[in-house]
Amino acid sequence: MKEYQGSPIAVVITHRDLDGISSGFLLRKYIIESLKQDVKVLFTEPYLLHKTLSKVIKNLNKFKITHLYISDLGLNTNNFDAVLNHLSTVVSKGIKVLWFDHHVWEDEWIDKLKSLGIELVIDRSTCATGIVSGFLKKAGLSFIEDYNWLVRATCSLDLWVFDDPLAPWLSRVATYRNDDLWRYNVMVLLERMSRGEGIKAIEPIVKDYVDKELRLYELYLKKSKAINIGGVRFVFVVKRSDIPNTSYLGHYLLSAANADVAVIIRGVTISFRSREYDVRELAFRLGGGGHKCASGARLKVPLYVSLLTRLGFNSPLINYVAKKIKEVIS
Repeated sequence: MKEYQGSPIAVVITHRDLDGISSGFLLRKYIIESLKQDVKVLFTEPYLLHKTLSKVIKNLNKFKITHLYISDLGLNTNNFDAVLNHLSTVVSKGIKVLWFDHHVWEDEWIDKLKSLGIELVIDRSTCATGIVSGFLKKAGLSFIEDYNWLVRATCSLDLWVFDDPLAPWLSRVATYRNDDLWRYNVMVLLERMSRGEGIKAIEPIVKDYVDKELRLYELYLKKSKAINIGGVRFVFVVKRSDIPNTSYLGHYLLSAANADVAVIIRGVTISFRSREYDVRELAFRLGGGGHKCASGARLKVPLYVSLLTRLGFNSPLINYVAKKIKEVIS
């Protein structure tokens, strides 16, 4: 974190996808322009939230942190206790914590976090960007009206309704590269779009993305493996590139492989996509979480499987994940 010589700062912890970037972008504008504070945005995944909070705690004595905002990050069974402990430490230092999310929450999680004095704003009817926008509108901040286009496009993608033509553009920009430097750059691009450049600001990026995306779809289909588990047709694939977007790849495989559930494996992270099955329940039982038709989890993979995967062999990893899914279903 940058040294601010004792001036108060706020910290935003948000998801790495478009909804996380967009909601983090709005919170950052609010903090800088309305609260007149410096801000640090940290990107993470739900299963890494406890580690990100640990980094914040290590800086509590170095920086005068007044607010902690968490956006578009649900909770997982595997790290809930660690998250709770870290947030207890944060609150004990007098830091106000606000959490905006639209994933499925257990009642126990809500009760325990609220008992710490954490302000939770949970709404499953919209995306995190929509929740943050609504929160800022209630606060009477007029600037948020200028970003209604961003809310519509982001929610259109994240809720998978695609009723906004800008959604496919922004989704590809957000996942063009998988690093935090690029995510900060996406925030810069969003600001340029809002100042009149529109899609011209992102057109070259989208064109390059789509060229690569179309070449990779057929490759991943050839390397996928369909397995029937409990009367449900699963299609598995090991994803080795940032492109294409995980959701796009999942829905492509559902159609091309005539499957009920798509399982995209990236390292030790598993993403589930379906059009009708409750894959959130599946992810939850594997220690993860998410939405009914889009969820994810993290598995501990045996060393020999990991080594074979690094050598380019996909079948051992696919078979191991399929075995874990069979155990959960049975």
